[in-house]
Amino acid sequence: KNFKISYRNLVSDNLVSEKENYYIITRTPSKSQSNLVKKNKNISQLTAKYPNLKVANNKLVFKKGYYEIDEDIILPFNVDIKIDSGAHLEIHPNISIIGRANLEIEGTKQDPVIIKNKKLDQPFGVFGIVGNGKTNVDITRLNISGGSEDSIFGVYLSGALSLYHHENVHISSSVIQDNKADDGLNIKNNNVNISNNVL
Repeated sequence: KNFKISYRNLVSDNLVSEKENYYIITRTPSKSQSNLVKKNKNISQLTAKYPNLKVANNKLVFKKGYYEIDEDIILPFNVDIKIDSGAHLEIHPNISIIGRANLEIEGTKQDPVIIKNKKLDQPFGVFGIVGNGKTNVDITRLNISGGSEDSIFGVYLSGALSLYHHENVHISSSVIQDNKADDGLNIKNNNVNISNNVL
């Protein structure tokens, strides 16, 4: 049967022009869009699973507390992420958290935000935020360790903390260490301000 294939850029949400469409027929990879959408929980299911997780004004807020993340969390476009001081995320091996909007991490000296691998000898995937060129990332007092890399929706994220395509990225007083891929931190296509960090 005849059929037509088109592509949508998951970073910009625009259709890819037909002259730039290339494809081959192959088996479905384990982290294809269809598989991720099928297995990923919607936001109401996430808040049911994690009682400290709140939603307000199109923003997913990790309130202070412990979170054991045992499956990929892939958020829709335009859902911001905010992580409050004292939030402690432990992520299972090869599992990733991907946001596609703005990010705020507001740790303090007494109560930093901690993101780490659940199993010390096995890294998690990535904590990745892919923007649209107008989004912003503001990170203060984050300790992230034990991550690696992942490829999701055709985007290769090479750092435990991957921040792509934002207008501005600011990272201060944070620790990024003991990660297992090429990069602990990978930033692409952003205006960047980094100060007082341990990398």
